[in-house]
Amino acid sequence: MYYFATICQSYGNALDSVVQMVGSVNPSIKDLTSFIALATIPFNLIKISANYIIGYFLRERLAAIRPSFKLIYEAK
Repeated sequence: MYYFATICQSYGNALDSVVQMVGSVNPSIKDLTSFIALATIPFNLIKISANYIIGYFLRERLAAIRPSFKLIYEAK
């Protein structure tokens, strides 16, 4: 939770004002705990999934161009 407070201070915002701004969009967000559970964690899960999917297809295309690229990541 210290991480969120530090980021808010670096942008010149109070942590409570950020939670209220997000709460105006999603009414179920009332405090910092619900902000983390209902906004931050789902966003990060979507972001990580997109990175893995894009990375997988990019690796497949690169392996089609240069077959030795695929051998680097295969289990030995």
